[in-house]
Order: sequence, then C-alpha cells, then structure tokens
Amino acid sequence: MKRKLFFLTLALVLCFSLTAVNAASISLTPVSLPANPGDSVSFDLFLDFLDDGLVGAGVDVTFSPDTDLTFTSWTWNSTFLASSDPLFTGEPSLTGPGLITGLSFGAFPTILDGETATAGTFLFEVAAGATPGSTITLSLLEGFNAIDTVSGIAPDLIGANINVNAVPIPGAILLLGSGLIGLVGLRKKVS
Repeated sequence: MKRKLFFLTLALVLCFSLTAVNAASISLTPVSLPANPGDSVSFDLFLDFLDDGLVGAGVDVTFSPDTDLTFTSWTWNSTFLASSDPLFTGEPSLTGPGLITGLSFGAFPTILDGETATAGTFLFEVAAGATPGSTITLSLLEGFNAIDTVSGIAPDLIGANINVNAVPIPGAILLLGSGLIGLVGLRKKVS
C-alpha cells in the first residue's frame, strides 16, 4: 500500500511539474484577419518569454496558397532592434514560393529577460485574384532559439490566417441593371 501511494504521489508531482515546461511563445498577431483582394495586411511578430531569458532566435514564415499573397516588407520595432546585437540581426527575405527566411536577432547576456516584446511587423498584399471566401494560412517555422549560451528552448509557434472576403457587387450596379431591364421591358410594351 505504501508503495502504491509513493508511485501515485510521484506521478502527481511529475504531472504538475511538466505542465509549465514550455511557457515561451513566438506568434503572429492578430491571429485572424479579414481582408479583401488587393488589400495590404500586417502582422506583428510577438515574443513572449516571461518565464525564460532569450539570448537569440531565428524564425522563418511560410504562407499558402503562395499565389494569393505577396510579401511586401519587414519593419523592425525600433526599441527591439536597439537591444539586438547587429552581428546577430538578420533581415528576412522571400527565398522561395511562400517562404520567408533569414529573420534573426540576439544579444548577450539576453535580448529578452522574462518579458514580452514585439520584434517588428510583416507587411503583405492580398492578390487581386485571391479566391473570395478562401483562407490564407501563415505558419512560423523555428530556426533556432537559445535561452542561454548552451541550451535551447522550443517555444510554441503560433501562426495566423487571412480570411479573404467575398467582394460584394456594389448596389449601384444592381440598381443600374434593374433600371435597364425596366427600360427594355417598357420599350417592348410601347412597341
């Protein structure tokens, strides 16, 4: 009986100690965004390392379908960029269909020490021919993340979606169309 109680206690301790192992996250915000074809949309890269100090990180972004979205630019948050060592700072670029790579940042002893920050903003343009009612998915791929000079951490990576709105037919076109149909009907009646 004592042995069962010992193993039960051990199991409970392990369960509760493992629940907060991976509290860090890197995310795109907002998580979901409505847009019309031709619109420009932006997403912030948000870092949450409240439980850990972050020495450096690298993140890649993928998006699909790649024909419905164009990567326009990346803008650093000036406060965040000032805390990053230029030797560890990399600018992102489009390196393949739907793939943005090269974004990196870091500093010693830490760039983030138990805090949150917005690293910068991605700007995209939704293609004019994007399918109305479709969803464009953006995903984060982990490059590297280090919490000190020797250990790594695998933060939660949270992507985003762009919901392409159906482009409504303007009311003026509907009104004009019904007026023309009325005139054609009136002309046939008079003839």
